[in-house]
Amino acid sequence: MSGGVIYLCVQLIQFGFKGAANQKWRISMVSTGQYKCINSNSVKALDINGSWTGDGAQLIQWDYSGSPNQMWSFTPTGNGFYKFSPGSNPNGSLDVKYGSTADTAIVQQWNWSDSANRPWIIKPGN
Repeated sequence: MSGGVIYLCVQLIQFGFKGAANQKWRISMVSTGQYKCINSNSVKALDINGSWTGDGAQLIQWDYSGSPNQMWSFTPTGNGFYKFSPGSNPNGSLDVKYGSTADTAIVQQWNWSDSANRPWIIKPGN
């Protein structure tokens, strides 16, 4: 999460991994095929802002409510990568805006395609 802050509605960004708590997420199964992602620093849930289902929807942190926009499925795409889809939009996926590789690039929801900026790796934490 941006700057390690613990506020609601903070935009999700990408940043080179430094091992900080704000870069770690606890992924827990809620029901078969559905998971919640809770940030280790803020203890807030990964959330699609306003439950919006369209391309460009903002990913934020929010108090966990169990709503579909906070439920996630992970579909293997090959070579250890996964498609992250919100429960509110099974065709959606996490997407780095404009395919940027820069620190602070915005992570948003976008319709799934096998673009390089959409598959993700899940690594066990410590």
